[in-house]
Amino acid sequence: MDLLTLFNTSLARLGEYRVSTTDPTSLPDTTAERALLEKITLQYAQSRDNLLSRYRWSFAKDFREVPLAYVTMTSIANSSGVAQVTLAAHGLTDGMWLLLENTVGTDGRWKVTGSTTNTFKLEGSVWNANIVAGRYVVVPAFGYDYRYEIPSDVLRVNTVNGKMASTDRTTWLRVGKFIHSCSPVCKMSVIQQITNPALFPAEFTECLVVQLAADISMSISGANADRQGLLQELETIHIPKARMNNAIDRKQDTEQGPSGAVSSRLTWEYDRSVYDPYPDIQR
Repeated sequence: MDLLTLFNTSLARLGEYRVSTTDPTSLPDTTAERALLEKITLQYAQSRDNLLSRYRWSFAKDFREVPLAYVTMTSIANSSGVAQVTLAAHGLTDGMWLLLENTVGTDGRWKVTGSTTNTFKLEGSVWNANIVAGRYVVVPAFGYDYRYEIPSDVLRVNTVNGKMASTDRTTWLRVGKFIHSCSPVCKMSVIQQITNPALFPAEFTECLVVQLAADISMSISGANADRQGLLQELETIHIPKARMNNAIDRKQDTEQGPSGAVSSRLTWEYDRSVYDPYPDIQR
């Protein structure tokens, strides 16, 4: 289904007239069609992404390996006995924590202090002539060892290294646009943003038509009953249908790993969740 047809199908669910284009700027400013089209185009991307991120849509599933985002220092020098790093527009603020590498004598975790636009100091460090400029990566202040930035087109993180946050928050947690983890490897199963309607399977398109109609109903008709009825239809008819047709992964949202006793018997084996690039594939 193309975008224009999708828009018109959603509008039809609300008893509205059809639009002739998906570009509001191609219509005269004062027309009712432009006003209607502006409302639906304003809402569309949010409705699409919200629906994508809410469920494990098979067509939007992907696997990503995210590296640690190391930054190379320009220089490091003595500042009243403390190691001071120079790096233009580094973006760090006092209180942030860094993991340093290749600095000879200052490798490890350090707290940022005395930051300016182009410099910062390592709190508690003691300068010596052997220290050299290496690289650093921002890490969580506590609780986890590493921080990974989630790719901008990822809407939902299902698992990290084969584990779900809902069952094992000791290994990873999503914090804003970052994953905080205890592992130096970050292999994610994700739901990615899909923007081309031609890639939507029929089951997702059916759901999106109803979701979009529900989301614009208040701005068009002002009737909350319309919205509630459409959302109920979505959850009781279209979403179950999508699951039945395997458009949505029917794996339970709560996955259980091996018990403590079983884990202790498996300590001699390598951790597949870390080394397997496709941990969600059934074996």
